[in-house]
This record gives sequence, C-alpha cells and structure tokens, in this order.
Amino acid sequence: NYTWTPTNDLSASNTAVVVASPTSTVTYTVNGTYGIGCSGSTNTTVTVNPLPVVNAGLDQTICLNTPVVLNGAGATSYTWNNNVSNGVAFTPASTTVYTVTGTDANGCVNQDQVTISVNGLPGVSAGQDFAICNGFGATLTGNGANSYTWNNNVNNGVVFFPNTTQSYVVTGTGANGCSNQDTITITVNNTPVVSLTNGGSSCANGNVALNATTTGAFGGFWSSTNGTGTFAPNVSNANVIYNANGNDPATVTFVYVAFNQCGASNDTTTINILGLPTVNAGNDASVCTGSNTTLTATTSGTVVWNNGILNGVAFPAVGGTTNYIATATGVNGCTNTDTVSITGLALPQVNAGNDQTICSGDFVTLNASGAVTYAWNNNVIDGVPFAPAATTTFTVTGTGANGCDNTDNVTVTVNALPNAVAIAADPVTLVATPAGATYQWIDCASGQIIADATNDTLVASANGSYAVIVTNANGCSDTSDCMIVDQVGIYFPESAVIGLYPNPTNGMVTLEIPAQEGATAFVYDAQGKLILTVANAKNGEQFDLSKLSTGVYTFRVTLNNLTHIEKVVKH
Repeated sequence: NYTWTPTNDLSASNTAVVVASPTSTVTYTVNGTYGIGCSGSTNTTVTVNPLPVVNAGLDQTICLNTPVVLNGAGATSYTWNNNVSNGVAFTPASTTVYTVTGTDANGCVNQDQVTISVNGLPGVSAGQDFAICNGFGATLTGNGANSYTWNNNVNNGVVFFPNTTQSYVVTGTGANGCSNQDTITITVNNTPVVSLTNGGSSCANGNVALNATTTGAFGGFWSSTNGTGTFAPNVSNANVIYNANGNDPATVTFVYVAFNQCGASNDTTTINILGLPTVNAGNDASVCTGSNTTLTATTSGTVVWNNGILNGVAFPAVGGTTNYIATATGVNGCTNTDTVSITGLALPQVNAGNDQTICSGDFVTLNASGAVTYAWNNNVIDGVPFAPAATTTFTVTGTGANGCDNTDNVTVTVNALPNAVAIAADPVTLVATPAGATYQWIDCASGQIIADATNDTLVASANGSYAVIVTNANGCSDTSDCMIVDQVGIYFPESAVIGLYPNPTNGMVTLEIPAQEGATAFVYDAQGKLILTVANAKNGEQFDLSKLSTGVYTFRVTLNNLTHIEKVVKH
C-alpha cells in the first residue's frame, strides 16, 4: 500500500502511480507498507518553471497595401499563425487577429495576440485623358477622396497652361487617412507643320509635281494665287500634279493650307512656266488617194511629224481622212503641236473589162466602167472597134466625178492565122497545108461548104473551083485560093503503085516505085514548108528523118503522070 503527501494537487493519494499538477515547486513523500506492517518512505521534488510572458505587440491600424512587421517579445523563439514570419514584413489584405507562440529557454511556451486593422483606399480618379491646343488652359480635379495633391506643381481645380504633352499624377487622401493615386495624360497639340517641294519648271502645256509634307495635320488643300491650270487628282491631296495652262504667267505661286483641331498653317512654293514654240501645220486639204501631197509646218522651233511624214517632203495620200500632227520643240525643250487633216478622195473603181483573145485581123471593142470619162493608150477610143496588129496590153485611165483618176489594164491576145494553101496533087486531087490543122473544103462557085470534106485531101467528084478553110489550134481560120479542077472523068490516078514505109518511122523512110528511077520527091513539114527535094529518086530510095523533130511530114512523089501524097509520122 502507498500513501502520498501532500495530496492537494495529486490525482490520488494511495496508488503506486499518481498525477501531480503543482503550480509551484513541491516535494512529494510516498510511504509504502507491505505484509505484516513493514513500511518505508521516500521523497521526490517536482520543480515548476514559470511561463514566459509573451507579448505580440500593440494592435495596429493600417491602410490597404501597407506592409507590416510583427515582432514577438518575452520569449526566446516565436511562431505566428497565418504564415507570418517574426520580424518579416507582409501586407495584410484585410483586418486580421494574429497569434504568436513564444518559447523560452526552459521550453515553456505562451501566446499573445495582436489585431491589424486594414482600412480601405479611397477610389481616387484623375479623370479621362484629354487633348488641348498649345496656349489653352487646363484644369485637373481629383475625385473619390477628401483631399488631393498633384505632381508637376498642379493645384487641384486650378487652371494651368501646359505646353507639352505630359502625364499628371494625383494623390487623394480619404477620411481614414489612406491615400490612393490615379494618372491622367494631357496631349498638347500644335497647329500643323507644313513643308513644300516641287518638281521644278514646267512647259506651258506640261505638268509638275507638287508635294506637301505635314506633321499633325487632319487634312489640307492646294491653291494658286495666279495660276490658271488644274490640279490632279484633286486639291485636297498632299501630292498632286499641276497641269499648266498656256495662260499661266512666267512664275506661278502655290499655297498649301494644312489644318487640325488647333488651327491651320500654310507654306508657299513657286514654279517657272516655260513658253511654247509656235507651230502651224497648215490648212486642211483634200487630194486624190495615192497622189503626192506635201506638209510644211511653220514654227519657231524644230518640227517633227507623226505617221513617218517628213516636213516638206511629198508622200502619197491614203484613203479617208487622216490627222497629221506637227510637233515643234523649242530651245527650252518645250513642245507644241498643231494638226492638219488630209482627206484622201476615193479613186474610181475603173474596170477595163476582161482579157480577150482574137484572131489576127479581127476587130475588138474596149469598154471601161467605174468612172465618168475614160482615156485609153495606143490611140484606142472607148467603145470604138479597132483591129490590133499584135497581142497588146491596153491601159485605160478613168476619171471620177471628184476628179480623181485610176487605171486598169486589159490584154488582147492576137493569134496568128494559118496560111491556107491548096496544092494539086494530080488533076483531080487537092491537098491542104499546113498539116496538123482542121479542114473544110468549099465550092468556090456557090460559096457553100462541101459536106464531109473535112480531110486535108479532096478528090473532086465534079469539075469546078475549090478552096480549103484551114483552122489552127487557136481557132483562127484562113481560106486558100480557089483551085480549078477540070479533068474529072478523064483522069484516073494510079498512084497506088507508089508507097513509103515504114510509117510511122523512127528515122529512115524507104520509097517504093514501079520503075527503077525517075521519080521526084518533095518533103514538107507540118506547117507546109518544103524542107527536102530529091530529083531522080529511084526505087528503094531512103530518106533520113532521124535529125528532124518529132511530128508529121508530107511526102509528094511524082513519077511520070503519077502523083502520090502521103503523110509520114516521125516518132
């Protein structure tokens, strides 16, 4: 059994283990008994250390966004709530109670609290940014607080005169003593700055560039104090082209006015107007198309024509109306122009007619059309028949109602007539030449053609007078002299005993006659020309045609009273 003393601060007094809660240092005695009364005792002392007197500091009242430093006192180390570090500045967002726990050297701890009251900032407003013109006054008035202080020596609500663009800061203090700031910018505008340049001199019919450079301008416009030209694209453009006028003076003055909200500024520039050379292209004219005309311009400078025309040099006029421009250049390089119109009058559409082909000795009539009057060369008269002697190209010149001439040609081809000849092969046989034509025999007494007598040979069936009409390949005809036949019925030809072979031939032709010799042979070409005569030709006589040209050759062989005519073809 155990007994503890003193017992006033023990949890029990008669147990082996007790809890002591002393408030000061105490010595406790425990007496123990065992068995039949044996006992013993012992002591223990509990030393009670005092708690540290922790001090969190005085309560504070601050303005929002103001840093605060909390320092604990009365202990050895300190721990704050709300993530505050002892002795380190922080910025409370609102009123808060902060608790510090202090620990002394004995390890004893104690706490204290401090309240930080956070006053709100006034809603200070400096107003909206604005702009003024240089020289104008401005008034700045703060709002949202009880009192106001401005930088740059500005007094709240008092007019001042800024001369440059600047920002101003107002500090406003509320009833709780807290301050806040706001900023306003005053833009100070000036009248525009203008600078002009130009492209130099201009001819009286030329143009020059005018350029305005401005600073701070809303817009502007050009004008001239004495010029009569025009501005392009319009006067309100900063960069324009001035188109000079011939009535402009030697020096033209230009003014550009630029403006903004603060007023207007201007600048002046001048250009020299160069005089133009004189030029006169002459009077308009009408000439026949194709005829030569000459353009000569009078000028105080040098002149050049368009369309490839040279001054004073003739050129053929073209149809229709054409404008020719004379460009004169003066010593100062300026140019001037004048225009003349040349009308090319239409030429008559002269037609000499279609080409014609006639036979020699035939008459032809040439009739032109397309004009009013006509004149032919070679002494031909329009509409009057004539007989050209040879193939000729005739030219007609037709004159129209406007007096203009034109020409056209027509060719009259004159084909030669064949030389028709009738040869008596024997007293009743007539042979026509030249060979290779077409033939028609006629009865000279009646003048009528003989039916079916269209070969080159005619064997008369009755006595009479006969001629042959020979027509060549060109269709031209000639009539032979009349030949008299008066032995019909009393002459019987036996020329069949005379022959020529081979026919056709490549060169050699052999004569066959009923006698050994005594024949006479004549050879004619296709035109009836005698090209060979062999007297006293014998039987088997050979004629060499190899050197003659290809064609038809006529052999006339006579033997006593026999006559044989045969055409031989030479290949």
